[in-house]
Amino acid sequence: AILLAGCAVPAAGQPPVSTLAGQPLSTNADATIFVEPDDGTEPLLNELNSARSSIDVEMYLLTDRDVLGALEAAERRGVRVRSLLEEHPYGQGAGNEGAYARLQRAGIAVRWTDDRRYKLTHEKAAVIDGREALILTLNLTASAFSRNREYGVVDRTPGDVAEVAAIFQSDWSSASYTPAQPDLVVSPDNSRARLLGIIGQASSSLAVESEEVQDDGIEQALVGAHQRGVNVRLVLSRAASGQADANAPGVSRLEAGGVQVRYMNKPYVHAKIVLADGRTAFVGSENISRQSLDMNREVGVLLSGPAALARIGSAFEQDWNAHS
Repeated sequence: AILLAGCAVPAAGQPPVSTLAGQPLSTNADATIFVEPDDGTEPLLNELNSARSSIDVEMYLLTDRDVLGALEAAERRGVRVRSLLEEHPYGQGAGNEGAYARLQRAGIAVRWTDDRRYKLTHEKAAVIDGREALILTLNLTASAFSRNREYGVVDRTPGDVAEVAAIFQSDWSSASYTPAQPDLVVSPDNSRARLLGIIGQASSSLAVESEEVQDDGIEQALVGAHQRGVNVRLVLSRAASGQADANAPGVSRLEAGGVQVRYMNKPYVHAKIVLADGRTAFVGSENISRQSLDMNREVGVLLSGPAALARIGSAFEQDWNAHS
């Protein structure tokens, strides 16, 4: 497995540079972060409304009326819009059927993802004009923008954008594709190795937010980090009242191993982030679960740009201090 190697020592006055198997990661200096529910729909809608030639969206859930309206408006102004949607999202009733029909009526090319290839297409990403990739923890739903803790990345690194576009095209065509961009975290191809790598490289701190904590391998890596002296903190939300907590066994194992865990009820933690030493961050659709890492289609990104890291770190500290 390709693991994220230790961080290179930066030159005086320069930001730290993370490496993957000896290759420097892009600093994603132009990447911007938005945080929900703080920032609302504006950052996402601004991206869709700026499109001039193409929008490709691959999404687990797409139900937000404003987002659907922006896609329809893009189609009307001559933008080629394509959408790949998961046909059978868990626990969501009718799910994407309404959005699928609405997009079709607007003349937008829309397809169900190929359920023979992945357990679920849980990806939350889009490519705008081949120049920007949106890599998100959030589904495009009203609750994502109003009630959840979520993170979105606007990634302008050419290699990242090209690879997210290639992943979309491969899934659109049900064709095979092997990702190679070191900044990207892609299930079922490399997510487990990438996340074990970012955890394994940490020397002082790990800050984690995740909706799910249900994977022995990642849990063991977090406990191992604590045992070598890393300050490991996890924020998540409790199960809804009356529902069994699928995270309880994992949380118990983490706490027994010394990991600090806090619960935040509002906003609901749907985010999936790992921040290592304040130097490298993962943001993406991957939960800490075997299905998410090894069986689903998921996309995330590794970031080391100072502005992105600062925004992620600030949001995490806010959540850590707002625990219930």
